[in-house]
Amino acid sequence: MESTPNIDKYLEQSTCRFIELDEINAIGQQAGNGWRKVFNVYAKFIYELSIHEAHPFKSWQQFRDKQLLQAGSSLCLWLSCSAEQLNSNLNKSNSIHIVMGKGYASKLSLAEQCFWLSEDFAINSKQHLIICPYFDYRQLTNEKITYLCQLLKQSFPDFYKALS
Repeated sequence: MESTPNIDKYLEQSTCRFIELDEINAIGQQAGNGWRKVFNVYAKFIYELSIHEAHPFKSWQQFRDKQLLQAGSSLCLWLSCSAEQLNSNLNKSNSIHIVMGKGYASKLSLAEQCFWLSEDFAINSKQHLIICPYFDYRQLTNEKITYLCQLLKQSFPDFYKALS
């Protein structure tokens, strides 16, 4: 995603790391409702993606609070990622990259490398890349979360099997 929480700790961070228990809540409290929405939509998406599997969590909220982006998770959230950083990781068979927002994808020169399935979704299977709406309730609605899950399952079945 293009932005970073306006908190010194994150503005200065240059490496990927797992977050601590309750850190998502702390970011939401310090950085505002927009960040709560990002984490909520991210949790809803991953929870729905794996809901048909044996899931240890009873709700997406519980998943958000106990697992999302924490140690043991195979997920990450790159903040203000540069085109160089992203390009160095594209094409790796063990990961899928989901870029939030058509505008950000354009800034990274990725939008023109993808096949646009609709106004909101694009894919580049060779680069293991999906472009979707920003993780916000109004942009990535529940219906669009379901579509994103289906797109990921159909386009990257090996990745999906490894996730479940």
